[in-house]
Amino acid sequence: DDYVTKPFRVADLQRRIDLVLDKRRYRRELRSAQLRPQDPLMGAGAFPELKADLERSVAEAREAGRPLAALFISVDDFAVAGAGLGPRASGELLREVAARIERTLREPDRVFRIDLETFVVLMPDTTCEAAHHVAERLFKTVCQAPAVQSVDLNALTISVGIAGFPRYGADRSFDLIHAASLALANAKRGGAGSICIA
Repeated sequence: DDYVTKPFRVADLQRRIDLVLDKRRYRRELRSAQLRPQDPLMGAGAFPELKADLERSVAEAREAGRPLAALFISVDDFAVAGAGLGPRASGELLREVAARIERTLREPDRVFRIDLETFVVLMPDTTCEAAHHVAERLFKTVCQAPAVQSVDLNALTISVGIAGFPRYGADRSFDLIHAASLALANAKRGGAGSICIA
């Protein structure tokens, strides 16, 4: 019943065309939402989504002349902390860590899980110094009781690497993430529970 009989009015034809286009647009958006990579533990962005969000965030920061901070967060010695828990309990532990990270952040901040125990956070309108304060709050929030699946979260630590735009990412947006990952490596060299700014 998607045909128009003769004689037809132009307004009727236009309404039919608009309806078909709306249906196609809706199907395309639905398909796009279903294909968007989501992390099964967090329901937040996964690594493939990070690139697009990073490019958009850097472009917005550049246009507005505002800072942008990237945090690389890693659960220290997760293999040890999760040893003997099994996959289900380890997943629950990571879900709790992810939830605690989310609770510490503001609404515009975005979290991405990029491997088993590593997260990236993009923080618009945030300097490295402000991001450092957030990292300190993350230590308190993530590593506090109660225990999850017999793991004492007081014994759990995280390390954080921080980098900021425009110092990094002005030429290539991914340089911001790369700088934060190098800062994380430096933080880990300083010992568990360390923060390093690139």
